[in-house]
Amino acid sequence: MVIDDKIKFKRHIIICTNMKDDPAAPCCGRGESFGLYKRLKEYIKSKNIKDSVKVTQARCFSMCADGPNMVVYPEQIWHHHVAPEDFDEIVEKYIRPFEVK
Repeated sequence: MVIDDKIKFKRHIIICTNMKDDPAAPCCGRGESFGLYKRLKEYIKSKNIKDSVKVTQARCFSMCADGPNMVVYPEQIWHHHVAPEDFDEIVEKYIRPFEVK
């Protein structure tokens, strides 16, 4: 195993976008988490800060009933029931500090 010290992300946001086969089962994908993920990715790209802030999708955090779920690193801050209308707050709290002034 190799430790990669070249990766310099200052912030990593991971959003569960999992969609279960059973339509009755709770899952993050039914809560529009994929749309939020895509919108955050587009925002980071538009601000040219993809070397500082990384947004990725996860398949499952095993907390489906509380979803959609999101975790922010390196702080390890967990958010539950995230929704598209949380976009501005997520940008303000976790992304904007890394934008070039």
